[in-house]
Amino acid sequence: MVFEGPASFEGSTFTGRFDSTDLVFNGPADFTGATFADRFALDNVVFNGPALFAHATFEHRSTIRNTVFRAEATFRDASFARYTRFVEAEFEGETWFQQVSFHGDVLFDGVTFRSRARLTRALFEGAASLTLDAPLTDFSLSTFRRRARIEVADRTLKCDRTVFESGVRLTSSGPAEIVLHDVHFGAPSAIAAAPATITEYRPADRPRLLSVLGTDLTGLTLSSVDLSRCSFAGAHNLHQLAVEDWNSWGHTPRALWVTRRIALADERRFRARTGSARRRRRWAIPGDDQDAAVSGNIQGDYHALRRMHEEAKDEPAVTEFYYGEMEMRRIGLWQEFRVRLRERWWRGVTATLGEWLLVSLYWLLSGYGVRVWRALTALAVVIVTTSAALVQWGFPGAPLAYGDAVRFSVRAATSLLRGTDVPLTPAGEWIELVLRLLAPLLLALALLAVRSRVRR
Repeated sequence: MVFEGPASFEGSTFTGRFDSTDLVFNGPADFTGATFADRFALDNVVFNGPALFAHATFEHRSTIRNTVFRAEATFRDASFARYTRFVEAEFEGETWFQQVSFHGDVLFDGVTFRSRARLTRALFEGAASLTLDAPLTDFSLSTFRRRARIEVADRTLKCDRTVFESGVRLTSSGPAEIVLHDVHFGAPSAIAAAPATITEYRPADRPRLLSVLGTDLTGLTLSSVDLSRCSFAGAHNLHQLAVEDWNSWGHTPRALWVTRRIALADERRFRARTGSARRRRRWAIPGDDQDAAVSGNIQGDYHALRRMHEEAKDEPAVTEFYYGEMEMRRIGLWQEFRVRLRERWWRGVTATLGEWLLVSLYWLLSGYGVRVWRALTALAVVIVTTSAALVQWGFPGAPLAYGDAVRFSVRAATSLLRGTDVPLTPAGEWIELVLRLLAPLLLALALLAVRSRVRR
């Protein structure tokens, strides 16, 4: 049957079963305020004009199968009392599920949203299983009373003040961009790449989590999720997040003299917005949003993530996040020093400068106790320098050859208790004393770095 003109059923009450098959609405189909007391079913129906189901009441089971909505589809303030299914339906125009109440289970099976889909202030009382393919799917202000299962493709999914009272499992078969703002997970939840993506290991197809602003991350598990652009600004209980994939994190820019490490997107954005132009270009994330939010406590974020990996007994990851935490501490101390200097708070200037110098020396000499090559390089520099000083001022009479001085320095550096039997000048004794103090310290830092690297 074909309806050529407008079809208006506004405010109508259908007491019997509403079962429509092979219908075509070429004009607007208005079911605003309609009541369907028995089962509601649409099968192979085409809406070429707007489909209006605002304020409609579905008191029994509802099924919309193989139905095409070519124009706007509106379900504002609709109420679905029983089990609801959208099976292989296509929404080609804008789709509105605002303030919709789903009191039974709801299933979006094979549904395609070709334009913008908004499920704002929607209430899902029963279990929800949704398969979505839309440029933007927005669950803002939606509430899921039962555990939900949501599958998305390579589009954008936004949840703003969404409540999943019994948790959610969200999977993606492509590089979907996911935004979680002030989301409540009432039970353990998971965001993961689709099994096929994980099996074939296509990193470019992993879902991307972009923001968790105001979200309590307790009980949330991320598996094969790209976190290289994720801002943790405003996140709560970050240490209770679980990240199962080591490759989820972003890294520092490549450089010949720098060991690459895990770097949060917030750190890269922070560094890209401060310092010289060259530094900004090096730390900028390619293709990143210039106005993206940056966490105000990056050091705390690193600390929380380090705690997360400590609880998981993942020592290599603990080392990576500890380094990032110390880097942000060093940068923060320098900024605090400059602020106190402008304020002329001299006592604070002295305390901050002393702490910054200590942390900076720790970074320079050993990379916070996790960079073996730095400690060994520093030890080699100390031995070479003291050997040159000993040749110049250390030995009485005719100076020894430089090779003999190096051999003396190595023996002095590795003899913790036994003194040397070579006569020295007073200046040479001071040089030997400095060597005996620095060399064991640098050796200990090198051993500490080796231990941090081999622990599992």
